[in-house]
Amino acid sequence: MIEMPENSLYNDLKFNYNKLPALENCFSPLHVIHNKTVPLHKSARLSVMAQDIDKKITGKALLVEIDTLTGDFKAVTSYYKNGWVTGNIRSFGNYAVAVDTLPPEITPLSIKNKSELTEYSRLRFRISDELSGIKSITGMMDGKWVLFEYDAKSKLITHYFDKERFEMDRLHKLILSVSDQKGNKNTYEASFRR
Repeated sequence: MIEMPENSLYNDLKFNYNKLPALENCFSPLHVIHNKTVPLHKSARLSVMAQDIDKKITGKALLVEIDTLTGDFKAVTSYYKNGWVTGNIRSFGNYAVAVDTLPPEITPLSIKNKSELTEYSRLRFRISDELSGIKSITGMMDGKWVLFEYDAKSKLITHYFDKERFEMDRLHKLILSVSDQKGNKNTYEASFRR
């Protein structure tokens, strides 16, 4: 079901819709909604009925836009309710229901072997999430919250050591937690001397 507010389209059109069998890793048929090259002036609300999702993971369901040439999934901010997954789409295209059960990935760039510091003035990590996207980043060092700057474009997070907040020349314990939009969480722990 698609709902478009008034003045969503730039021109009148002959609306095309097709429903194709579900693709691998999808929990609904593939809904081909008009033509991706036709722009939307305002977001449209799309609801797709989910099929065969275990009740334990319905909170991980989301709409995805699918590039049928590459097979790539692009997440749409969406939610599950009463068997339907609903979200606002910014373009026509190919949509289906998928689930995100994988936690974000954390790759250390400044710590080797969870103990050796490779950069003196900062801690850097590359973080990524395959589908729904990063929601939160929480860093704790020696039991205190630490600020990580997030550059979404490069997928890098950076913490610059602060001598005013942390005693230097000692062993430090770092706990870094990264969560995605569907509640999947990954934690990285390391002890290092700085």
